Amino acid sequence: MHPLDVLAALKDDSSLSPQLRDKIGDALARLRETCRTAGQPSTKKTPPRSCAHNYFEEMISGHAPFRLSCHRSGLIHTRAKDFDIASSRLPGSIIMSSCNTLMQRTTPALQSPKGVFAELNAIAFQTLRYIDEVEQIEFDVTNVREHDGSIMGDKERLFLSVCCSVFANFYFFTSLCINAEKFLRFLRKIFTCYPLDNSYHNATHAADALQMMSLFFREPTVNFLFSDEEIAICFLAALTVDVAHPGASDALLVALDHPLASVFGDVAIAEHASLLVLTSALVREDNFFFSTTDEAVSADSAHLVKEALYDVVLNAALRNRPSLMSALHDIDTSGHITDADAPKLMAALLVMASNSFAFRSQAQCCRMGTWLLSEIHREECEMERHGIRMTLPHVSGADLTTVLSDYINVVVKPMTAATLALVPTDLQDRLEWNADLVDAATGAGGRPCSVILETSLAPWMTSSLHVMEILKKVATHAKSVDRKASKCAILNASPSRFQGAAAGMMQADSLSSSSSMSGSINATRQEEATTHRSPSLFTSQLYVAGGSPAAHPSRSEHYFSFLRLYDKCERAGELAKDFLGQLIFLALQLDPRYIASYARKKYGDDGCAAECTEMGLLIYKTEEAPSSAEVIASRPPGGSFSNRVADEIDHTDGFILLLMDMYCSREAALAEMESAASVSDKAKTTPPAEPITLEGAPQYQQNSPIRMPVNTESKNTVSWS
Repeated sequence: MHPLDVLAALKDDSSLSPQLRDKIGDALARLRETCRTAGQPSTKKTPPRSCAHNYFEEMISGHAPFRLSCHRSGLIHTRAKDFDIASSRLPGSIIMSSCNTLMQRTTPALQSPKGVFAELNAIAFQTLRYIDEVEQIEFDVTNVREHDGSIMGDKERLFLSVCCSVFANFYFFTSLCINAEKFLRFLRKIFTCYPLDNSYHNATHAADALQMMSLFFREPTVNFLFSDEEIAICFLAALTVDVAHPGASDALLVALDHPLASVFGDVAIAEHASLLVLTSALVREDNFFFSTTDEAVSADSAHLVKEALYDVVLNAALRNRPSLMSALHDIDTSGHITDADAPKLMAALLVMASNSFAFRSQAQCCRMGTWLLSEIHREECEMERHGIRMTLPHVSGADLTTVLSDYINVVVKPMTAATLALVPTDLQDRLEWNADLVDAATGAGGRPCSVILETSLAPWMTSSLHVMEILKKVATHAKSVDRKASKCAILNASPSRFQGAAAGMMQADSLSSSSSMSGSINATRQEEATTHRSPSLFTSQLYVAGGSPAAHPSRSEHYFSFLRLYDKCERAGELAKDFLGQLIFLALQLDPRYIASYARKKYGDDGCAAECTEMGLLIYKTEEAPSSAEVIASRPPGGSFSNRVADEIDHTDGFILLLMDMYCSREAALAEMESAASVSDKAKTTPPAEPITLEGAPQYQQNSPIRMPVNTESKNTVSWS
């Protein structure tokens, strides 16, 4: 019976008082009127939203800007319906939406680690060891054994072995075409950045957090929700948290007016510092291991990786915990998971992985918890030394087991309770066991593990060296890079620059201006043709419309490659002789006609590193660098004299000569200044600088910007061995 019919029957019931029947009648009339108006279609049309409205709405949406701009045209996909993330029990059958849904993974999340680890171990000269325990819940980072049964004591080898063992187990290493050599170089680089004086936030804890993160993604009920890219981002986030951790809370850094607080403010200081160090190492060309099958890595890929890392790590920061918990509650209430929810779930997994000791055995929990409490005690001593109002628990005089249980109950357990569906049952049981260490041990008939504070730690010292070095390098090289980039004025010279045979040859060559223009047109067509395609996170297309290969790089692109090599060598502190060899080698690879014929006839077009270096020295002693951009632009590769044929090139490309002269002259000038500075102040006159050979010239490039040569005739002051 319809509810309205029930009310109508009650209205006519004579056993009720007249007043009550009148009230029921009024309510019935209102309900019928409401039902009648609700059934009618609304004639009011929603006005169309303007571009400005959509733009401002996106600004306050909370989404990552770069990822949102890439996927703006795409719809928000629903990944799972009727999925209760706060429940420990999954429904019998997860009801997925019929379209625009990640129905299931097209590839498995896990793979056999043998092939990938063998490749990594070969690159590491067989110095790594595959750790079988990374696949198990019983993993103990403090008890990793060597082949002879002894405990692995080399912390770098331990870190690399654990990381490589974990990454090798997941299919994204294959599907994302990760470059094994760059990946290993990246791991070695960030290991040197982990603080050595922190008992808890260090490389060992990072490896343990990474293994805990991998345990979450081993569960089919978890990994089906995430793409390969997102799993890789979670692994990188686990390595990020400790890489530049100062070993102190934000409160102490702000109270001390620490430089890190001046740079990053008072919110998530440790997270911002660690993100800066890790992303700076990751996006370097020789460390960025995400690539396509043709090894074409676009700048967009690096930006997306950085943005995703910042999104996950900062969402997991302590100051953002209320916002994260609120977002998880909303996801739980909605009953479904969409693409927009993924970063929040990834941040929740990071919170639990970075507190991995709470999910370990009781012995491991007490041992690793002691490391955390020791850092807190060190910070407590630092506050007392500076007379800062105490905001930390007095761990030195408290029951450490109780303090550790309080930490687990307040920091870790609420996050786990909000995402029980993402946590394996065994880990949930261990968390409950460790949440009350004393009662758990008593109930099992044993005694609680002892938590002994490490008071032998050295006084707190800032671990911000790597952060400051990066900031200094960025500030120091800003003007230098601008100066080098300003050399692109060479490329803006008059287009009518070719004459005679050289002009004819350049028109036929891919380095000509017409080729460059056709490449730009093709690139434009390609961009128009791919606007409907949803961009991939780490891939880039290098094919023009119609599927044909992209145009051959133009002369301008080659020049920028030379500039990048200049910048790389300067930052690395390479000697001028080494730079000349690398520059000649690169030029021969791009187009041999950049190099004069007399040099190529003597050493060949495919010489080794030593021959390229000798060729560079010969060219530097033989030819003069051009004096202006117009001279460089008027001397294209292939010769400048119309009475010479292409096979009788008489000179090296002017831009290459200019870079050689800048690098060598600058090194000689810096060496001369160093020599002058070492002369005693009592000397009446400064003796003339001795000729300086490149072999003996000190490496000053790394800590100073590129400067124009102090002495324009400095070539005469350089002698070559």
